[in-house]
Amino acid sequence: PLAEEREQHNKSRLKQYINQADRDAFLEAAEAPLEAICQAMDMTGARPSEVRRLRVRDVKEDHVILMTFKGNRSSGRSRKFPLTNGRLAFFQKQVAGRDTDEPLFLTEKGIEWSMANLNKATKQVRGDLPIESYTWRHCFLTDKVKAGFNIMALAKLCGTSVQYILQNYTDGLDLAEMLDGL
Repeated sequence: PLAEEREQHNKSRLKQYINQADRDAFLEAAEAPLEAICQAMDMTGARPSEVRRLRVRDVKEDHVILMTFKGNRSSGRSRKFPLTNGRLAFFQKQVAGRDTDEPLFLTEKGIEWSMANLNKATKQVRGDLPIESYTWRHCFLTDKVKAGFNIMALAKLCGTSVQYILQNYTDGLDLAEMLDGL
């Protein structure tokens, strides 16, 4: 269809925060392949495109290599995401006994995840929750900013800019409460 005929995507849903209990409930309700790819996004704050394109070889002994693919708003750079605090065990389970060239995450039918089939699978599980594939990244960033995580380190970890985090994730923070914790 022509551009003016296409239904506009509701981008406001992309930045809705979903609490951890609701995210955990979603993961429990999801089939294993959807649960795995969403769990990876929840644990790393990676973009859906980064996680969808991971290969088994991208998982190393202490980190996973996430690649921001060239496109409208990406740099084409790779970054290392440290695998600590249960992340290593999760990723080791995903790669166990698999060929290094295989995609890390596959659908139930054994095909690579695309945005279309990821969004379709998400819609089937989410119910009334406004979860989209990008929600996992938004929630990860929001949780880390609220916890007082160093914004420069967070920007580097997630492959974004400090300016973007400041513009999108610091509004509404109770800075006085954060100062009390220092």
